[in-house]
Amino acid sequence: MIDTIIAATDLSLRGDMAVRRGFAIARALKARLIVLSIVDDALPLPIIDDIIQQGRKSLGAFGQTLGAGVDYEIRVERGDPTGDIIASVERDGADLLVMGSHRDRSFLDLLRETTAQRITRLAQVPVLLAADRDERPYQTIVLGADFSPNSTAGAGLAAKLAPADARILPVHTLQVPYRGMLAQSENEDTLLRSFSKEPIQNDAQWRDTAELPDILAETQFVEGGAARVLGDVARREDAHLIVVGAHGRVGRHRAFLGSVASDMMRSPPCDVLIVRQPVS
Repeated sequence: MIDTIIAATDLSLRGDMAVRRGFAIARALKARLIVLSIVDDALPLPIIDDIIQQGRKSLGAFGQTLGAGVDYEIRVERGDPTGDIIASVERDGADLLVMGSHRDRSFLDLLRETTAQRITRLAQVPVLLAADRDERPYQTIVLGADFSPNSTAGAGLAAKLAPADARILPVHTLQVPYRGMLAQSENEDTLLRSFSKEPIQNDAQWRDTAELPDILAETQFVEGGAARVLGDVARREDAHLIVVGAHGRVGRHRAFLGSVASDMMRSPPCDVLIVRQPVS
């Protein structure tokens, strides 16, 4: 169940998308919504006070426009954006964290972790990165399927966020090592069939043993890098949401954010939902 949602915003246009999506999901699921903005306490106090006042005014206008029928609360506070957002998630028992996409600083992003990536790495709840400029329903969803518990959790959460007539398209990416050398001895179709055999078996076992939503379509098997393939499929299918795991099959430590999730966050073609296997 999704009972409590936090929509975190830096009061930018990117943050506005998170607020709008947060209201849309809270209304659809009848969930409680906390709209949260943490103003960096490293700024001079007069600037902080001005930002807090303007932020409360701006977010209050969002509430008046979008808040009908939604149980919501607006908080604009000074503090450490990363630490205080994580603390609020834990303290308020949030089931979902919604954030806006980060500012495009491609070169710097290659050198250091963005705030959104750091929060996603540390959060113990699913994180939804709102990149669309509207709040269209998640009618078509692309799921990065590695048949792990993350994939199962992602499929289940996507179904909760989507309308009843939506479709979830699982996509499993194939990595063919030494492709150039192998292609000299085998034709391309034979090569791909060879590397698809085990994933197809894993897919069948996943469907037999995992609790999956009825709107899950047949799995597509596509060769290539995961982030690129998922983005290509999302654009081709005009998908509204991409779902990936915080980690791959191996590793659940919070000190690491999987490369696929990290790459999708850098240049999202649509909203991106990052999930992790629930910890029992």
